[in-house]
Amino acid sequence: MFMARSGLAWTVNIAVLLGLCVLILIYAGLFGDKEVKTLIKTWALAIGMACGVIEPFNIFVVAALPLLVKSDGPCARCYTRVFACYNDLIA
Repeated sequence: MFMARSGLAWTVNIAVLLGLCVLILIYAGLFGDKEVKTLIKTWALAIGMACGVIEPFNIFVVAALPLLVKSDGPCARCYTRVFACYNDLIA
């Protein structure tokens, strides 16, 4: 039964993915070459900014924050609470 449910789930996921890919191609065809090239350049710039600037800065701040604030101060307590919520909800 588990294999049947997993197979059905993967089939639905792949079907949705392929359907959305077809819709994206159809929608992109409505714009034209210049607009699609501009859109792809903008997406590449956004991904580069996120991976090259924002994420390294975020990692640096998370690593440096405990060194910059007193361990018994309000900033450290807030950081500890936020980090605990992050670990409970997301990680």
